[in-house]
Amino acid sequence: IWQRTPDIYGLGFTVLMAALAPVIGQSAFLVHFTYQLVALAAVGAMLWLLWRRTRNPVVLAFVGLDPLLSVSVVNGGHPDALVALGVLAGLLLAIERRPVTAGVAFAFAASVNFTALVAAVVLCVWAYRRWSRSEVAKFAAIVGGFGALPYLLMSGWLQNAHVHSGLISRQSIWSAIGSFVGNADLL
Repeated sequence: IWQRTPDIYGLGFTVLMAALAPVIGQSAFLVHFTYQLVALAAVGAMLWLLWRRTRNPVVLAFVGLDPLLSVSVVNGGHPDALVALGVLAGLLLAIERRPVTAGVAFAFAASVNFTALVAAVVLCVWAYRRWSRSEVAKFAAIVGGFGALPYLLMSGWLQNAHVHSGLISRQSIWSAIGSFVGNADLL
């Protein structure tokens, strides 16, 4: 049923789910459960990176006990947890002035969802003042070649992303804000 449907996520996520498809089979339960496990693993990896970097239990509690993270991201099985993992890893590597591995992390994030490219551009601006031009060029080439370029080979992703941009999850903060504003007749 989904074979001719354009994917709103990137090639990295599609390859990951295709690799897991033989295990999942036709079960809707296993699909959702697998998405939840992938999101949980990504959140666990983020918490490990944060612990490794800070050794601060308050940081872990602040991120790990966030109810939106557990209810919306993990329970919802959102692939955006993989994007967050790639961006966090890339930022930590960039702080350590490791442009090649930071580029690989951002390319991974962008391969899941192209919105990570916005964060990569912001990091390039930040790095331009702190790194050499060759380091910035290496980072940009890796992110561009492995993160952005594959989207040119995928058909329909831009149109599908545009259609889905109007959809807002019930768990989204924007739903609550929209409800509040709508009920208060503030506009």
